[in-house]
Amino acid sequence: MSGNADNDAFDAKAYRRALELDPSSPDVRSDFASCLHAMGLPHRALEEFRKILAAHPGHVISYFNLGIVYHATGDADRAAADLARRARHD
Repeated sequence: MSGNADNDAFDAKAYRRALELDPSSPDVRSDFASCLHAMGLPHRALEEFRKILAAHPGHVISYFNLGIVYHATGDADRAAADLARRARHD
């Protein structure tokens, strides 16, 4: 997630391919979601983070990243709540 649109699109394609190989990987899906956020697709990123947390409720990095995306979309209350949930899992 370089901040360069071409590189981010390439990264997203690579993450999609990795998810085809292992759709259950919370780490790959979290990286993919972060890439979507970097590409200016925060709502798609939120969907992916929610998928991770539904299947892997202890995946703390996803709570952290979910909070970052909520904050970026102006939803500070949701961001604070998700960051607090992350802290409880540490």
